[in-house]
Amino acid sequence: MMMQRRLLRSAFNSAAARAPRHQASRWMMAGVAATAGCTLSLLVSQSSPALCVDQPPAPRRWRREPLPKNTIVALASLINAAVDIPGMDEDEEQEIIQSAVEVIITEMEDFLPRSYWERTNCKMQPMAHGGRRDVGIMTTKIVPDAQRELMEARLVEHFQRTLHFPYLSAQDQDLIVHATVAILSDSMTGTSLDEILARKSTSVSLVAIFIREAMGIDNVEDLRNEVIGMIELPIPLPEPLVKYVLSKGVTMLVTILNDAVDNALAECFGPMPSREIATPKEFEEVLRINVVSLLYAKFDLFLLPRFVERFLISKIVDTYFEICVTQTRIDDAVSMLLKSKAEATAAA
Repeated sequence: MMMQRRLLRSAFNSAAARAPRHQASRWMMAGVAATAGCTLSLLVSQSSPALCVDQPPAPRRWRREPLPKNTIVALASLINAAVDIPGMDEDEEQEIIQSAVEVIITEMEDFLPRSYWERTNCKMQPMAHGGRRDVGIMTTKIVPDAQRELMEARLVEHFQRTLHFPYLSAQDQDLIVHATVAILSDSMTGTSLDEILARKSTSVSLVAIFIREAMGIDNVEDLRNEVIGMIELPIPLPEPLVKYVLSKGVTMLVTILNDAVDNALAECFGPMPSREIATPKEFEEVLRINVVSLLYAKFDLFLLPRFVERFLISKIVDTYFEICVTQTRIDDAVSMLLKSKAEATAAA
């Protein structure tokens, strides 16, 4: 390397010395350019071709075991029970939903930290020759409920913002996203994904997801103007007061809907049900009763008579069910539980 530097310096000085005085500056610039070019060539020749251009190092990737194909098929089948795609038969619906579920799971595999992903507890995968082997997604560790619920909400928000399935309605897409994330989240509680998918009967927690989607909770904010325009109070009140009262009622409604769904399901399908129902219509009545009672407990305005409060709450709930709730989806979800209940009774 030292010898190469001396040769470069000698060539530069020799060229400058032989140049006429009036051309010395021109030769000087040429020498500088030549020296720079030769130096760059030497540097490149001394380095590896892969290092010629500075590139940021690739991010370190932790290896994650993918979910088995048969697990994705079973997960899609579970969700398919609550989705009805117009113009498609059952096999076609299965293929469409499975395609969407696979995209969601692939996204989760790609960016979810391995410490979370391994808690999905999916332990078996078929081998090419028909046998089975452990794939490593098996752990006794769980994710605490508070952390799991936060992660679930953030994942759903992420997928709603980044994913778009043009072949699905917005409501079907939301249901598939919510259900896929919720089922994988449930498998982080110590119950393996295999066990969840192997259940012969539909779980109440899964039906709760379907009902919440049918409840249109994300659309409740659109209810404010509708309520204000549709409700006529039994006594005259100033318009600003009416808007305030109704706006507060809608805000309170949003906060109690999840609890109302959980309470209604527990009363009708819990371990010790307090209400006997035989049809989805009867479940809707139980759900309405819970929405009204929970809203009434929160809706406390000292400036209004109680009978006016009751009237307002009744009207807000009626308008909500009319505008936001997709009753056919609730009927389909509840029918799944009624069918499982009837089969369990017959088997006993």
